[in-house]
Amino acid sequence: MMKNIKKFIITIVGWSIGIIVTTVVVVLCIISVIIDPVKRDLISIIKQKWGMIITKIGVKNLIVYGEDKIKDKKGTLFVSNHQSMFDVYILSALTPPKTSFLSKKEIIFVPFIGLLMKFQGCVFVDRSNSEKARKSLQEVIKKIKEGVNFIFFAEGTRSKDGSLQPFKPGILKIVNELKEKTSIIPVTIVGSHKIMKKGSFLLNRGDVVVIFSDPFPPPKGKMSFEEGEKYLNDLGNVILKNLEKYKEYN
Repeated sequence: MMKNIKKFIITIVGWSIGIIVTTVVVVLCIISVIIDPVKRDLISIIKQKWGMIITKIGVKNLIVYGEDKIKDKKGTLFVSNHQSMFDVYILSALTPPKTSFLSKKEIIFVPFIGLLMKFQGCVFVDRSNSEKARKSLQEVIKKIKEGVNFIFFAEGTRSKDGSLQPFKPGILKIVNELKEKTSIIPVTIVGSHKIMKKGSFLLNRGDVVVIFSDPFPPPKGKMSFEEGEKYLNDLGNVILKNLEKYKEYN
């Protein structure tokens, strides 16, 4: 009983702080866009600070491996598993400036968060419309070529129990187009699903491990269907091995 009361209090306090901080950040982003409408360098700094503040609301200890591998990265595709809403905050805090997300279009309607991600340059995908989805992927490809980093949750949705789900094939369209012109870095997030489970808004503070692996070799030419399946499987195995290695946090 006391445990549930404590969790409820943590949730109320956490959400209250999160809403206040995010509201302030949105206002700061609007001001920064007015001051610097083209480069928006200030937004990159705001993005990282916001991500770390919100992360600390739910994460007791954030353990990061391989952070040196992503320093000053540009035009990089971060391919990550997806366990929780907190993954967005955690990766916003850890990834370099000029890093954005490829996200489902529904996120844009989430108060404040959708607007903030739009300021970050997030590309929203309408998964119910193949033509619009194709155009969104082309926009991502264009931005990566211009030096913007993108975070791609390859499973397409959050895991309920922290296990790795099959990767969606959308990433192959980006990889096939860019080939060796981009760096692909597998990212493993371990334990965030316990902080805020899918379908719940209750906070349960805990430890999270994030692993940035060595760059994964991009294909040298356009892949066939079979080659693409093998590529996704090999890429997923990098994350799967990390989940197994740090399973005590999961």
